[in-house]
Amino acid sequence: GSDNQPVSVSDEHAVSGCDDLLVSESDDQPVSGSAISSFLGVMIMQFLGVMITQFLGVMVIHFLGVMINLFLGVMITQFLGVMINLFLGVMIIQLLGMMIIQFLGVMTTQFLGVMVIHFLGVMINLFLGVMIIQFLGVRSARFWE
Repeated sequence: GSDNQPVSVSDEHAVSGCDDLLVSESDDQPVSGSAISSFLGVMIMQFLGVMITQFLGVMVIHFLGVMINLFLGVMITQFLGVMINLFLGVMIIQLLGMMIIQFLGVMTTQFLGVMVIHFLGVMINLFLGVMIIQFLGVRSARFWE
């Protein structure tokens, strides 16, 4: 019987030890679990928050920057190009048109006017002079006869 008792004591001890372990485990687990989960949650949330904010911030800023730069660049260049082309085209065409029309008008009117007046004057003077001289000459010749 002396052999059995220590075994039973050791059995009881082992059982009670197991019970103690189980009790201590069941008591500690929610605390450690919640602590770990809260710590991990905080870490994950912080990490994810930082990552997401940084990533999204960088992505959004980069994307928006690139998009805005591209869009604004294209828009501004196209708009300015079209505006400048239109404006310069209209201005140049109007200016050149006005210049050419004025220049041609002045030149043609002056040139034609001078030419026509000169030519007509010379022609009329010559013609009238010749006609008058001839007529007067003929008349005077007839008159003197």
